[in-house]
Amino acid sequence: MSDPHPQSFTPSTGPGLLRRLAGLPPHRAAHEPLPARGIHSILICHLNQSLGNALLLSPLLIELERRYPGARISIVTRSPVARELYEGFPQVEDIQQLPSQWLGELPRYLRSLRHLRRTHYDLVIDPDAQSSTSRSMIQLFRARFALGYDGSKKAGHLTHAVPVPAAPESKGQLGVYLLRAGMGLSMEDAGPPPALRLSPEEIRLGRQVLATLLAGIPSHRTEAPVLALFANATGPKQKDGHWWLRLLQVLEPVLAGWTIIELIPADGVSMVGDRYPAFYSHDIRKLAAVIQASTAYLSLDCGVMHLASTTAAPTIGVFTTTSAAQWGPYGPGNWVVAGYHQEPEAIAQSVITTLQQAGLLD
Repeated sequence: MSDPHPQSFTPSTGPGLLRRLAGLPPHRAAHEPLPARGIHSILICHLNQSLGNALLLSPLLIELERRYPGARISIVTRSPVARELYEGFPQVEDIQQLPSQWLGELPRYLRSLRHLRRTHYDLVIDPDAQSSTSRSMIQLFRARFALGYDGSKKAGHLTHAVPVPAAPESKGQLGVYLLRAGMGLSMEDAGPPPALRLSPEEIRLGRQVLATLLAGIPSHRTEAPVLALFANATGPKQKDGHWWLRLLQVLEPVLAGWTIIELIPADGVSMVGDRYPAFYSHDIRKLAAVIQASTAYLSLDCGVMHLASTTAAPTIGVFTTTSAAQWGPYGPGNWVVAGYHQEPEAIAQSVITTLQQAGLLD
């Protein structure tokens, strides 16, 4: 593991230019860790718009609650569901959702920036180890301390710049590592896993919705276990219906006593030819509640997998292209199946083994 103590960062080009344009003095490297007290207003710049990335910010929010329990947190984001994802975090009081394409909605973009620039923050954080956009943006805001990762794409001074570590690799853990390193602390554990924090009312609603769905299935036995299947993914991670059929033909006989339901993707089209009873909703928290009410969840690496990993349902994520070390679900009840260069039948056998390890199959 790299030295957890922050290092100064000297950018190769244009240091402090954005801050000078914004009428602000450049950040100067601090020689002491972030203070344990006196941080009351925090701004996080997290401009990735994917569901998975937005959920993987939650471990940092939990860590901030632990380190600065009385602080007010603002988030600038491009996630269209950020308000739904972070509503369980009472310290998050201000979410500025920027448009994904700022040229098309320039007035809205500028209004959000003006709103954020009116506040003086004790701490601004760029939690992404690679993004150049979020690093540029935090140069625009007034803050005593600026925390982020060092790197070739990171132009602009920070008071606390942290080298990217060799470990942890997990995108969720990197935010926690960053804050601890900035405070001069070591990464003694994996940190908190991602969380959505469903309310008791939402959990009850999820059980009710699932019970209503199962009541319409003649073959379903009361108390039979339920596998929630999400068969969609994006880009090269996606597999077609034929791939899934091959996997399911191996899995179904082993799950003869189970009921399988399909979670329908946003476009409203089943990925497995309407093979199973289905649940469809654009409400991200209701979807999570239905997953939580299920016995287990299965999918490829995708945003809904990260959503499932925040619930109490054992979550199995199958990885065939992306790095499981970086994107795999972690924490209690979350499992990774490494399916790289494997046929779907072999992956199905690994899923069966994982269900056995989880105590869900004999």
